[in-house]
Amino acid sequence: MDNALEQCEDLIIAGTVTDAPRDEVASGDSLLDSVADTMEQHLGRLALFEELVAELSPWLERREYEVGSALVASGDTQKETLLLVAGAASACSAEGERLFQSGPGEILEPRGAFGDSTAAVSIIADEPCRAWALTQAGQHVLERDAPHLALKLCRYLLAADLRSDLSSEP
Repeated sequence: MDNALEQCEDLIIAGTVTDAPRDEVASGDSLLDSVADTMEQHLGRLALFEELVAELSPWLERREYEVGSALVASGDTQKETLLLVAGAASACSAEGERLFQSGPGEILEPRGAFGDSTAAVSIIADEPCRAWALTQAGQHVLERDAPHLALKLCRYLLAADLRSDLSSEP
């Protein structure tokens, strides 16, 4: 697997090398500019996430997970949405294959707070994790007491889902 990753890295690096003069590379088409733009977008999303968690705090419940414990179990009915604020957790297929890793600023099982949904993957803590849970009951109270904030959450979730779809396109 390490060899495969190294080959992928080599292909990515080779794809960024160009025969263009340094002036053309420095004009904005460089890997550094691309990474800087991506980092800026990521930091912007994290700031928005932190703001959202702070605003939602009256409706959230704290959850702690030890290494190896399941934040989400594949096939289980989800009745809450998790906002991961610390730690790292890996999504795994039913066969135990690691699919991706989530970290602070990620939302796990976004549909859970809006109605029962079945988890497609298990999400296992790679390190101690802390998350805030928005339960279905909490979501109902949020909609009643702060509809503007419920709408803000929905917009955030839809934007995150759209980013996910766009990043998985070939």
